[in-house]
Amino acid sequence: MKISKVKNLIGPVLLFVSTVNLAHENPFDTDDSSSVYRQNIEESDHEDISIVADELDISHDEVINALDFQSDFKLLFEEIITTYPEKISRVWVEPIPGQEAYIQFVDEVPLIETHLNVDMFGGGIYSTQEQDERAYQLTELLVSYEYENFMTYFDHSSGLIVLKILAESVDEAMTLADLESILEAAEMSNPLSIEEIDYSVLEGSGEIYELHHSRGGEQLLQGKRFRCTSGFAVNGPSGGGIVTAGHCSPVLNKFKQSPNLIYSMKLRAFVDRRGDAAYYTTTHIEPAEYWATPRKIRKVTGSRWTIFMWHGMRVCQYGRASNKRNCSHKMISSNTNFGLKYGLIRTNMAQVSNISTTNGDSGGPWSWSTEAWGITSGISRGANSNFFTPVEIYEKQLNVTTKTK
Repeated sequence: MKISKVKNLIGPVLLFVSTVNLAHENPFDTDDSSSVYRQNIEESDHEDISIVADELDISHDEVINALDFQSDFKLLFEEIITTYPEKISRVWVEPIPGQEAYIQFVDEVPLIETHLNVDMFGGGIYSTQEQDERAYQLTELLVSYEYENFMTYFDHSSGLIVLKILAESVDEAMTLADLESILEAAEMSNPLSIEEIDYSVLEGSGEIYELHHSRGGEQLLQGKRFRCTSGFAVNGPSGGGIVTAGHCSPVLNKFKQSPNLIYSMKLRAFVDRRGDAAYYTTTHIEPAEYWATPRKIRKVTGSRWTIFMWHGMRVCQYGRASNKRNCSHKMISSNTNFGLKYGLIRTNMAQVSNISTTNGDSGGPWSWSTEAWGITSGISRGANSNFFTPVEIYEKQLNVTTKTK
């Protein structure tokens, strides 16, 4: 196996970045509440479809047909995963405008009838859950050898465990021989061989995983300074409130509701290892809504679980700092692990292609139409990826439920 390398042309970026002073020019300081528009489900669908159609230079009908296929496939997959919960080895879909899905089963393919264009095949050795655990065990293993600045995840499309390390050069990174020796000496419940790993070196400096300081989509403040973006409204053990990125804690104490209303909030819980999220209570009832664009509000009608975040699917992002809805992202992994400095491991992060967020977007909503997917955490410049904490992860770790209506 040959080590692949990717140039990271961006210089080092501080892990904790500077704040934005609200006294400086900011597009939200001029918000006029009369110009805010609440989109219904049909309008929300239409806008996201239009964004993707424009980005791909294809017709609306092509996007709609692909999404209809994904919806039908979701219904089929719900039945399959309920009936054969330990038999799914990997699953992915063709990116829009494609209308094809793939399921590999552990051992043989069960008898399943469908009219959909789904390629079902057998031969899998490990279940999806076991592959995710193997990727996490690889993370723990490398951290125990004092390696840092890397990520791991199971790639459903290739069937390999992906390992990416950021280093100044390939010569300074772990070699394949080093990796093979570590694997051979390891005691793992489901052993890994060098042939099962897609290893690449991202050449560059700085951190492989940069955290962005940053109703969902509001400005979150430290005093008068804009730091992060709120995610979604939640109910929790201490009452109603909001979620945002965990690395924004504990400095946040206020949030700004457009146009110029300032409210207090209090940190109740945060998580920075299994996800990156924090739960705050606020001084008034938060609606089950989020900002999808600078002037458009959508209700939250539900959330998407990670088992339905398939490789190749599109998802959209909005943050108060970048100030634009972006739907150019395709799912890469719903469970990426990081080995960071000082032996810190962070797991359960959803990874998507392309970077659209900036400092101040942390905690902001990821969604499709009126469905909540997660909240912004950070980026990897070397891997050209964005990362967010999925809804089901922050709900479990913070003991909260996302408000819907």
